[in-house]
Amino acid sequence: MEVLISFETAKLAKSKGFIFDGHTNNWLETTLPYREDGSRTIDFTYKGEYYGAPTQSLLQKWLRDKYNIHVEVNYRRFGVPSGNGYFYMCNLTKYVTMDEYFGKDIFHGFETYEEALEVGLQSGLKMIKKDNKRNEARR
Repeated sequence: MEVLISFETAKLAKSKGFIFDGHTNNWLETTLPYREDGSRTIDFTYKGEYYGAPTQSLLQKWLRDKYNIHVEVNYRRFGVPSGNGYFYMCNLTKYVTMDEYFGKDIFHGFETYEEALEVGLQSGLKMIKKDNKRNEARR
């Protein structure tokens, strides 16, 4: 099952120019946007701001296609099981070393792939420098 981006990530994505029209890859399936309070309920009288709520993989694809920002997650094992977990990489190149992967901290990974991907997506979005003329990824 695909996981939707969090409200925090949705707000960050919108600030970086990501516009999501509410449709997933299957045009019959729509995704409700987040409202300013973080809820995702239907209210035709709501006049506030909306934030798109795509799947993590759609945002990951947008970062890759538009800015060449690669976000990847791998499971790593250490000598001590408490350090095992999922670590993310966020870079402008596909070719990185295992030293360029990040977890909760240097010794502990995330419990799930989706948790690591969410933090990686936020890191990727933060690499985008937004100005009045255009968006570009920072090197």
